[in-house]
Amino acid sequence: MEYKIYAKTTESAYREEPDNNFPNDSGWRFLAGTEDNDYTNSPDNFNVFELNTVCNYDNAILPILESEIGSSYIRKSEEMVLDDIIKENNDKFKGE
Repeated sequence: MEYKIYAKTTESAYREEPDNNFPNDSGWRFLAGTEDNDYTNSPDNFNVFELNTVCNYDNAILPILESEIGSSYIRKSEEMVLDDIIKENNDKFKGE
């Protein structure tokens, strides 16, 4: 799981297949929303944290943690909601 620890809130979150290089990886990736392509293309800008640590910084992500792989969320006010654009593209990719 990746998280910018200085961020106070999570603006977007998505779940992908867990990385086998990290035995406890849940597949969740959390972003503050201020990252540009240059930033996200550098692995040095990311760290691995326990989900509990991330939830302590932003408990709005608690309700989404059981979501399936391929789920993507964005912040709307004080809660995380399904990112319909990402879901629509994923469904097209899967042929649904």
